[in-house]
Amino acid sequence: MQTSSNTSSRLGLRGKLLLVTLPLVNIAFIGVWFLATRTARDGLTELSQSNLAQGAQSLAGALQQSVDDSWSDAVTTARLDLANEALDSADPKNFSLYANELVRTKGKYAAMFVADARGEIVASNTLARSGKAVAAPIMGRTIASEPWFAVTLAAPAGQTTIVNRSRPEFLLPNLNEDEFVAGFSLPIFNVMEEPVGTLTVLVSLTALGEQLQNFVVEKDGQVDSLAVVVDATGAVALLPPTFQGSAAWRRAAIPQTATQLEQPWSAPNQKQYQLLSSTVRGQGTPWNWKVYALKTVETLEAPVKSISARLLWAFGLAIFLTTTVLVVMTTRFLFPIRRLTEATSGTERASDFTPIPVTTTDEVGTLTGAFNRMLSNLKEYQTGLERKVEERTHALKDANQEVSDILDNMKQAIFTVNREQRINPQFSKFSQSVFGQQPLAGEPVLQVLQLTPERDLELSQSMGFWFQNIIDADELQWCMAEGEAVRSLTLERKTAAGDVELRYLELDYAPMYKDGLVAKVMVVAKDVTELRDLKAEVLRKDQENKDNLTRFAEIAAMDPALFRTFMDESNQLLERCDSAAVMLDDAAQSKEGVNELFRAMHTLKGNARIFAVTSLQKAAHAVENYFEKLRDTSAEVPKESIGTVKHQIVELRQMLGGFEALSRQIVSPRTAQGAEDGSIVPSQRGHISVPEARIVELKKAIKELSRGLGTSLSEAALADLQSQLWHRVYELTTVPVSELYGRCRKIVNDLAGELGKEVGDLRLEGGEVMVDAKQLGKMSEVVLHALRNCLDHGIEAPAEREAAGKPRAGTISIGCSTSGSAFEFVIEDDGRGVDLQRVKAKAFERRLVAEEHLETLSEKQLIDFLFEPGFSLARQVSDISGRGVGMDVIKNTIEQLGGTVALTSRAGRGVKLTMRISDEIGGI
Repeated sequence: MQTSSNTSSRLGLRGKLLLVTLPLVNIAFIGVWFLATRTARDGLTELSQSNLAQGAQSLAGALQQSVDDSWSDAVTTARLDLANEALDSADPKNFSLYANELVRTKGKYAAMFVADARGEIVASNTLARSGKAVAAPIMGRTIASEPWFAVTLAAPAGQTTIVNRSRPEFLLPNLNEDEFVAGFSLPIFNVMEEPVGTLTVLVSLTALGEQLQNFVVEKDGQVDSLAVVVDATGAVALLPPTFQGSAAWRRAAIPQTATQLEQPWSAPNQKQYQLLSSTVRGQGTPWNWKVYALKTVETLEAPVKSISARLLWAFGLAIFLTTTVLVVMTTRFLFPIRRLTEATSGTERASDFTPIPVTTTDEVGTLTGAFNRMLSNLKEYQTGLERKVEERTHALKDANQEVSDILDNMKQAIFTVNREQRINPQFSKFSQSVFGQQPLAGEPVLQVLQLTPERDLELSQSMGFWFQNIIDADELQWCMAEGEAVRSLTLERKTAAGDVELRYLELDYAPMYKDGLVAKVMVVAKDVTELRDLKAEVLRKDQENKDNLTRFAEIAAMDPALFRTFMDESNQLLERCDSAAVMLDDAAQSKEGVNELFRAMHTLKGNARIFAVTSLQKAAHAVENYFEKLRDTSAEVPKESIGTVKHQIVELRQMLGGFEALSRQIVSPRTAQGAEDGSIVPSQRGHISVPEARIVELKKAIKELSRGLGTSLSEAALADLQSQLWHRVYELTTVPVSELYGRCRKIVNDLAGELGKEVGDLRLEGGEVMVDAKQLGKMSEVVLHALRNCLDHGIEAPAEREAAGKPRAGTISIGCSTSGSAFEFVIEDDGRGVDLQRVKAKAFERRLVAEEHLETLSEKQLIDFLFEPGFSLARQVSDISGRGVGMDVIKNTIEQLGGTVALTSRAGRGVKLTMRISDEIGGI
């Protein structure tokens, strides 16, 4: 009975404790919940009001700045007098250029235009805000019917007329269906202070509305918050451009009283909004605009409801847990659990667990046993897990090392770029060899690649924009933009000696995705400098081999004796170039030196063309072009140009040396030095190979003269012996003109075929005439230029000859004759003759004769102009003629030989060129 009483006493005491404690705890929790909810509601309401007010003020300030800026643009444009200029000169160009620039750069103007006193627009922008041409021209339209026009025209100077929200009729083709404009209009006065027109700047309200776009928040297809601008009537003037249901909102009116949070406003979308307003100040004040920041009542109250609900759940759960704890703690589980806690408090890791003794068979005992089994299983699992983690760690370390070894042994720079456009810490070892930079991690990628604004501003901006837009892009955007990245670049790198070397890189890129977006970009840079140099060397060697093969074929196709002649003449021409180059150092002889250079190079090119030595012809043509530029300038030849001239001559001489070396592999020494028929052939450097028979005859003449001197011969007999001796000596250096004639046929046939002309008869007379070999060598140059003139300027095309009643094929004749101690060359054609009127016009064009003396010139004076350096009647320059060199070379060469040249022309019947040269040796 005592035990039962004690138990009842304990249970009664425990019940009293629960009855007293639980109500007090519940009341305390409910009070705390009520105060916390009330405080949260007040705080969130204040925060919402502050956010709305700040949003409205911020947007009002932005719009105020935009409106002030528009007014400033209008006033500035008026002060620039561009509007007056457009009205006075009827030339809208300057105003349109200025207006287009403002429309394009500011991106908010719908139109800027000038109208005259009748309202007709005389100048305006021609580009829309998009940068494209306006849909319909604004100039030529009228604003006479617009309400602001008459008001502006009557306004005093300096006063601005406000253009309220409207859709002007003349601007409709260039406006969207829901686009309105507003703006400023200023009067334009002439110098008499009379109003002559207006200047109007119209702002697109859609563009201004773009400033409201960032305030729009949509949730579940419903507008949660937005900002609008209303006018004095409460009508909505500005909306965000992409706002859904804008038509209904434009028709809505916000009451002037609905400006504070105390009065929710029912919007056209049937949502209740709390709103705050801020007035737009500045030049926009006449429009009486107000910015309204709106947020739905549900959104404002949602945080309060959410916090209240969470606090309710939290405190309810707290009450429940407190009650449960009190109940459990007052039961028999309190002490066994304490023992279990004490027994397990020393166990921090499963591996350190020691089983707890089970002393009861009730729930606590069952819990203790289950706890023992659970920790025993965890101990075994932890041991196995630690072993697996260690194995995986080693495997991962080996894999990372393998990847690192692969990267470090690749001869490529590999690294990744993050969204800050900096290089990540992981990169291949070769990267530092390529970029020579320690360390690379964290460095700006554009700086490492040397894509800096100092080197290339446009490329630097382009690649910076590319990295900025490609990171966080999806796979489609990557595919579209991948090809816009730089694929090759030149890197400047300092060597150990302090010099700057160029390294050429090829770049490739690969995206590295995370959650479907590009998280970073891998860059692979390959140093192709050696490969590029090797390729260039291979190409150079290949071109050199091709050039040698071409030269080999040119030499092999040439007659050996003619090749020797070609080489001798080419070397002589280059010697003339050397002498002329020396003249360039003397200002007094500079002009003649340039002319001599041009003559010699033109002849060298012509010889190469005749002998089909194409490589030398092209090289000489390029040098001739450079000489022509020097010839066409009236100033003294610069020193650097003189150096270039000498260098070009050296290069041509080296090219001839290459021909000489190749010729030794093709032409035998015997064939190259002389002919086998006993005739005299000029050899290298002007030396002459003389047949043995002529030397024998000379020896006989010398012996006969010696015998005669030792006998008593008459004076007449001695004079006869002396004459024979001089005759034999003279014969040693003479060759027949027929050797020159052999080349003339090839010249005529090749040039005629190239020019599309026909020469049916080439008459060659006087081939048996013996001429000094050196003089004949000079004459070959003269004959070459003369035949060119005959074919290019004289002989007409077959169709032209037939139209003139001539045979299709022309006729050219070359004759050589002797007269006393001189010989004469005559070259004649049956072509069109010299156009004296064209000569006269060309002479006046080149300032060779004054206009008042043109009509007094004789035919001979006109023909003499043809021998002036650079004088040409060709209508265009070709590889054959047109540079005014041929006749200049003929005259210069004949005069150097002590001769004279004369040219006669018969209109429509041809030209006759007569060259007479004194033969001093033959006259001795």
